[in-house]
Amino acid sequence: MQKERYTDGDLVEGIQRCWNPSSKRSGVLVQRFDGVWHYSVALSDTAAISWGPSEELQIYHQGCLVIHGLGHEFRDAVQVSYLSEDEIFENLIASVPAFHNKWKYGVQGWNCEHWARLVVSAQPISYQVKEQGFGVFDAFGVLYFRGEAIEQLNKYKLKG
Repeated sequence: MQKERYTDGDLVEGIQRCWNPSSKRSGVLVQRFDGVWHYSVALSDTAAISWGPSEELQIYHQGCLVIHGLGHEFRDAVQVSYLSEDEIFENLIASVPAFHNKWKYGVQGWNCEHWARLVVSAQPISYQVKEQGFGVFDAFGVLYFRGEAIEQLNKYKLKG
């Protein structure tokens, strides 16, 4: 099944509409478990955004961002070094033209944890990749830490 394709403009408008800086959860890295961890960034108490494949159940496919409900199954991640709320919001907006329908999603390559941690902490890291045995295939750390994503995101940040 294919997800609905949102334009960059639609996603930016959706982020702006859902972002609620008075919410205790806005900008928080959240996760849910269904055999593997799925990561998102909370926009408010009721909405979040996540990175994943544009077609469900694909482990390597065109990637896209999706705004979705933030249900009770999502828990706040622990031990996260957060950027300021303004920086997280700027990263969310910049991540749309940087990654949406432009980068490939890959469980071992550029997954939801890489994207979400980049947005909230400026560190495109997937601890799950490292800890789940994928590290055996990642002798040089290129799957665990995706440093090139920092430069990609920074290309689309507003110049102050």
